[in-house]
Amino acid sequence: FFIRPEAISNDNQILFQKRSSIANNITLFLSNSVSTGSCELHFGITSGSRHTAISSSIDKGSFTHITAFFDNEYDQKIKLITFNNDIKTVISSSNAINVAKLEYFGENLNIGSGESFRYNDQLHYQQQTFTGSIDELRFYHRKLSDDEIEKNLYRSVNGDKNLILYYKFNEPYGDYTGNNIVLDNSDNSRNEVIKNFI
Repeated sequence: FFIRPEAISNDNQILFQKRSSIANNITLFLSNSVSTGSCELHFGITSGSRHTAISSSIDKGSFTHITAFFDNEYDQKIKLITFNNDIKTVISSSNAINVAKLEYFGENLNIGSGESFRYNDQLHYQQQTFTGSIDELRFYHRKLSDDEIEKNLYRSVNGDKNLILYYKFNEPYGDYTGNNIVLDNSDNSRNEVIKNFI
């Protein structure tokens, strides 16, 4: 997905979170930053006593494409791939995490907000909702190849049964019934109501 954090100082802001408890979650968040130029993007997975985490600096005030994934098939590590102004950065966790499956059936998926969570064996709290823009959020149940990521960076995708959720965030703006609905463009039609959006 693409994010553009506002070029202002920020507290901890959750971008994406799937959570069943403090000790079982997948969370992407921005840590507090007084800089108006950049901030740290963090990605972590916690499953009981097992956890792994990575971070990368991203620019504020411009869009960065982010791909975050857990490579359960190859090396059991998490990875962050960012593209900003066509500059690619790849970060991989140094430690592997042995988790058979990460499933949180019936749990909410939070975008731009979330709850307290354990990250890198420390408790973290959201201090403010995300301030900025999010675009083209795609959630897959498989790892994408580097070629797929780069090929589909600036294009719409469809027809992949492993594409579980796809929010383009391109719904019309204005005063009309249903203007708080975000449409799922995957084959699953998981349309949702947006809360706390300005």
